[in-house]
Amino acid sequence: MSRTQYEILALALRYWFLLLAAYICVRAVLSLKRPPSRWRQFKSMLLLVLFTGSAFALLGYRQGGAMDIEVMLTGAAAAAALMAQFLLVWMLFRHAELDLLIVSDALLVLGIVMLERLTPDMAMRQVQWLAGGSILLGAGIITGRYLRPKKIWIWLGMAASLALLLLPFLFGEEIRGARNWVTIAGAGFQPSEFVKVGLVLILAGFFSMSERFREYLPAVLFAGLCVVMVVFQKDLGAALIYFAIFLFMQYAATGDWIVSAGALGTAGAGAVAGYFLFDHVRARVLAWRNPFAIGVEYNSGYQIVQSLIAIASGGLFGSGLGMGSPAAVPAADTDFIFSAICEEMGILMGVIIMVLFAVLVAKGIKIARRAPDAFSSLICAGAAIALGIQGFIILGGVTKLIPLTGVTLPFVSYGGSSMLASFFLLGLIEGVSMRNHRVGMMEEDDEDLEDEEEEDAE
Repeated sequence: MSRTQYEILALALRYWFLLLAAYICVRAVLSLKRPPSRWRQFKSMLLLVLFTGSAFALLGYRQGGAMDIEVMLTGAAAAAALMAQFLLVWMLFRHAELDLLIVSDALLVLGIVMLERLTPDMAMRQVQWLAGGSILLGAGIITGRYLRPKKIWIWLGMAASLALLLLPFLFGEEIRGARNWVTIAGAGFQPSEFVKVGLVLILAGFFSMSERFREYLPAVLFAGLCVVMVVFQKDLGAALIYFAIFLFMQYAATGDWIVSAGALGTAGAGAVAGYFLFDHVRARVLAWRNPFAIGVEYNSGYQIVQSLIAIASGGLFGSGLGMGSPAAVPAADTDFIFSAICEEMGILMGVIIMVLFAVLVAKGIKIARRAPDAFSSLICAGAAIALGIQGFIILGGVTKLIPLTGVTLPFVSYGGSSMLASFFLLGLIEGVSMRNHRVGMMEEDDEDLEDEEEEDAE
């Protein structure tokens, strides 16, 4: 295939990709009101596999000439992994919310396709992380369904979480200004991603077992210590996520606005102090206020400028997969992958990504409200908020809505730690959904039994 032929095909297929993604998005939104049949869910997954195959087939001809076999193998592996994950959840966890899985997998596919476009090696590794994430998804489902609050695992979890956050101080390496990565035996990971999961579980345990402030004071101190530790690692994104998780779960569990106001006031004072004490914080704020200004410290505005240019240059429908210049955006495979997607797949695809995250959060809150106990409700709501607030932070940062902080876009950005943690959080929501169904069935059986007893008495 010549370069001209590829350009024509890429420009035509951008509408095909938008159509498939829009259909999956609309089905996800409609599922908030009424769960679709299993056949419709299966059809959505087939369309997602078709999207994957189409995108990788197009990218296979990007260099011109014959098809690139390695690209097609990566696409086949991604499609097989997605379908295997879907079928396993369908068979092993009968009453799991498959709509949630389809939403997360749709985000995942967009990320893998763009990674193949940017860095093929990363795309293949992301497929491998998908396999690992599927295992964590199952573990999260089991945890959400069967775990109950016990003081022993809560205190052990607190100790383990703090130990994980200590690792970057002892063995960490600084990447893009933050000392939040640890490499052990050649394998690198981000402890703050896993502590995020622990924070949700620990806070849910404390708040569900406590009624007065002094009873859940250890949870407040634990959350505050976690925030302080990641601040000193210069991981401002993780600090904001931790604080948002605590604030939401604390107010949802207790309704104590005095504690919430105190936490907000403390965070506000800390943010102001950080602006004057830390150069990198001040640089981020200055870059947010005017990224086009000359002389912004550390040239922080360059990333946002390139991000905005990439989003604008794509227009509504995108320049076509393989036709843009997403590599011009720094960290396009991690923090700024949303900008790269918008450039080649269009602003409309960016809107679809935002809607999918909104559905993910709304579905999680809906399941949490139906939970039979406070602990299940809190871990479900906490998991949904953790995914949603992380998505909002990075989407707001790359579009200049809020100051930029370096976090990954869940399910979309490259990263094994983020992928594993995100799938475990998704599993917690799925597990609570299954527990809701089980309790609902038991209540229906009890009602039928009472009706039978009344009829016998008559």
